[in-house]
Amino acid sequence: MKNAVLALLFGAALGVTTTAQAQQVKQTRSVATFQAVHAGGGVKVVLTPGAATAVVVEATPEVQSQLQTTVKDGALEIGWESSLSLRNNRRATIYVTCPRLTELAVSGGATAKGTTPFTVSSFRLSASGGASVDMALAAKDLTSEVSGGGSVYLNGTAARQVATVSGGGSYHAYPLQSTTADVRASSGATAEVQVAGELAAQASSGGSVRYKGGARLTRSQTSSGGSVSPAR
Repeated sequence: MKNAVLALLFGAALGVTTTAQAQQVKQTRSVATFQAVHAGGGVKVVLTPGAATAVVVEATPEVQSQLQTTVKDGALEIGWESSLSLRNNRRATIYVTCPRLTELAVSGGATAKGTTPFTVSSFRLSASGGASVDMALAAKDLTSEVSGGGSVYLNGTAARQVATVSGGGSYHAYPLQSTTADVRASSGATAEVQVAGELAAQASSGGSVRYKGGARLTRSQTSSGGSVSPAR
């Protein structure tokens, strides 16, 4: 009898799961052209370079109605309406394709991923509030800011990179080949960079900067438990 009840409960749970999965739909959003993406509220963003601009949202119909994708001042803003009705069940994946991307900002637990590199002259990147970024770049100049437990994983190339990491954030850029770099880590943050040429590094309040690639230190400043050292 006990086994029969368990089987019924398992079947019911499986049915609910299957129904929930079946409700996922893809919706193409009509948006103006943009060169920047700003995302928050726990959404997942998949970035792909392409000849034409496209934004596709994958979520349940109820969630679709509450997810906003608007372009303001050249930036695609991805976020939620203020309604509380689905706050505990807000899950959405946004597939973003664009020919040019110069800025990415994620916050509030959002994630962004891109495996095909965007080729740009200058790129600005920020991750805060537990958000994460994992992407490929081919940039001349890269400026990154990571804070509030945010995490960034980068690969590709950057002739020059400037990274400021704080508040327990982490910046993992060993796979990103750079020529010069200026890196600062503070308040328990970690920064890892690969630099072939000149490196200016500063670490304070328990922050750490690790480097590889034959970097030549032009400045190394540490205070309050901070550290700057070669990768082990």
